[in-house]
Amino acid sequence: MNIYNIAHDLRSHCFAENVAGIVIALPGTLKNVNPEGAKVKSFVDRLCNTGKLEGLGLKYTYLEERFASKGYLDLYGEGGDEDEDEDEDEDE
Repeated sequence: MNIYNIAHDLRSHCFAENVAGIVIALPGTLKNVNPEGAKVKSFVDRLCNTGKLEGLGLKYTYLEERFASKGYLDLYGEGGDEDEDEDEDEDE
């Protein structure tokens, strides 16, 4: 699939779902080295340069994956689902 098709699909989805913004995860490591981050940013630049996303008012930001993963663990813990504890309380 070429970049124009990807941009077209993204535009269609964002329009259909009334998306206002996108958070783009940047791969990282514990040593704060981000060798793949440049590839991700280059891909996003290429998407934007197609012109297919213009007029949507779409905003985007980057977030390092390691922070997203930590936030997930802080919120949900190692087990995953936040609702699991609530289900256990109802059974008692």
